[in-house]
Amino acid sequence: MAQIWAPDKIVHVDREGDRERASDGYSRYGSYVGAREDEFKDTWSRKLDAPLEPIAFAIAAWRIATPPVMSPGLVDCRPDLHVVDVGYDEDGTCLAVSVQLPLRHAELAAKIPYAYDDWSRVNHWSHSDYSYLEMPRVRCGHPAVTALATIRHIPQITLVTPGPPTGQKLVDDCLQSVELTAAAINAELPEIIRNVLGEKP
Repeated sequence: MAQIWAPDKIVHVDREGDRERASDGYSRYGSYVGAREDEFKDTWSRKLDAPLEPIAFAIAAWRIATPPVMSPGLVDCRPDLHVVDVGYDEDGTCLAVSVQLPLRHAELAAKIPYAYDDWSRVNHWSHSDYSYLEMPRVRCGHPAVTALATIRHIPQITLVTPGPPTGQKLVDDCLQSVELTAAAINAELPEIIRNVLGEKP
C-alpha cells in the first residue's frame, strides 16, 4: 500500500478493504470485535454490562484493529515504523501514543564505523519512500549495530463515549474510535518523527 504513505501520514484505516473482506458485507473488523465483546465490559462496575471508560475503550478498539490480533489489520502502519500503539500515560489519565522508529547510522550523532552493519531495507527496489527496516544478519568480523527510538506522545484527541458493549452499536463505536485515534496520530506524530530524523517539512 505504498501509494497511501506521505510525510504527514503514518497510519491508515482501510475501511474499504475491511468491507471487501467482510463475511457480513459490513466489517471484517466487526467480527473480531463481536468475538471479544467481554473485553469492552467494565468488570469493576456493579452495573451489569457497563461499558469501558473512554480511554480504555479506545485502547481496546485499537489493539483489536492491529496485528497480531487482526492480520491484516483494519489499521495499516507506515512500513518504516516498527510499532504504532496506544495506551495510558504514566498518570493513567490520558491516551498516549507510542511509536518505535528505527534509526540508521547516518541519522545518529555518534559516528558508527562503516564496517558495522546497519538496519537492512526490505523491498528497497519498490517505488515507496518508506521501506521496512529489519535487523541485519550477524556475520563473522562484521558487528551489527542498530538503534531504535521510542517516541511517546499525548495527542489532542476526541474520545468516543461508548454505548452498550454489544451488537452493532459496539462495532460502530469501535470503528469511530479507531478513526479518531488514527486522525489524532496523523495530525501530531509525523512532525515529531521528521524532527527526530532531521527532515525538513
